[in-house]
Amino acid sequence: MSQDPIGFNGNNSTFYSYTPDINIWIDILGLDLHHIIPQAVWRKINKEFDNALKNIEGYVQNVTKKAVDISNLIDLDKPFHGNHPSYSEFVERQLKKLIGDDNLNLSSVKKLQDELRSLIDKAKELGKNLNDYFADDVLPKCK
Repeated sequence: MSQDPIGFNGNNSTFYSYTPDINIWIDILGLDLHHIIPQAVWRKINKEFDNALKNIEGYVQNVTKKAVDISNLIDLDKPFHGNHPSYSEFVERQLKKLIGDDNLNLSSVKKLQDELRSLIDKAKELGKNLNDYFADDVLPKCK
């Protein structure tokens, strides 16, 4: 940390505002993450289908990287992952298909997560952000 000894910031009551706070660059709580099954989709499916995901024995919708089971989490850069309505739409469709086929269980959800990881990796390889890849390359094929 360094001070602003000659007052470049001017009219600032603290000496330490000259340099940025690098502490905000570190995620000490493990909250900077991407859910493979987005939180909003998880809530919506549970609301529409009588807690279908909550009732899967052994499935955990994690909220931190420090959890015991982090299988639903993936580290992604914010510019890549950003806002992703097309990705969320795809995940929701896949979960509803599993429900419609009476095949929503721990094994099928884990398989879906693996498929989603592969698609996310493909988006990275192509240099597209998550939403653009799902909007342009994935959703048109699954209708």
